[in-house]
Amino acid sequence: MHAALLRDVELQGVSLDNVAVSGARFERVHFYRAHGVLVDYKSAEFSEIDFKDNGYGKNFQKWVGSTLSGIESEDRRLAIREKFDILSPVNAAAKDTLTLTSLVGAALGRAGAVASSHQKGLAEFLKVTICLVDQPHFVVRGLIESQRAEATGKFLSGLIEELEKASVTPEPSKCPGSKDITDKDFADLREIEANIKAGEQIF
Repeated sequence: MHAALLRDVELQGVSLDNVAVSGARFERVHFYRAHGVLVDYKSAEFSEIDFKDNGYGKNFQKWVGSTLSGIESEDRRLAIREKFDILSPVNAAAKDTLTLTSLVGAALGRAGAVASSHQKGLAEFLKVTICLVDQPHFVVRGLIESQRAEATGKFLSGLIEELEKASVTPEPSKCPGSKDITDKDFADLREIEANIKAGEQIF
């Protein structure tokens, strides 16, 4: 989930063990009994996240029964039922269940997301991400669309300058793929840069 944007997503009960979330943003995400050890979570952003049981306690059996009723295969029903057990209020939560405490050190809320140290680290991470892929122009467009480029704040200017310089530098370059980033891509990045300088807020 490198530099991903997850907004209004239900992740209750999922295993996130060894999932890399470098530079990602989780906004209004339901993490009830999500478990596992996230990789590089300290470079991610978490805002308005929820770890609560949103009604499973009262309606768990009814909800599970309704969900499984449309599955014809008994083996498939049993396999899915086992996965639902992690949500059962009568079962203990997994030892590695995610909590707010387990995310200490990550960028929490708006204050964490706009902290200068976080934005600087995000800009550095995005540069590496762009430069390591075969078709970086697609990555750049995705980062623009998801607002992850915008989330670098004032450090976007330096990121753009480095990519522009690398795009015209003779080989070998530290970021050879940047040559595939189009003029329109750079123009879109510059437009975001202008909005940031004008004080526009993304969160």
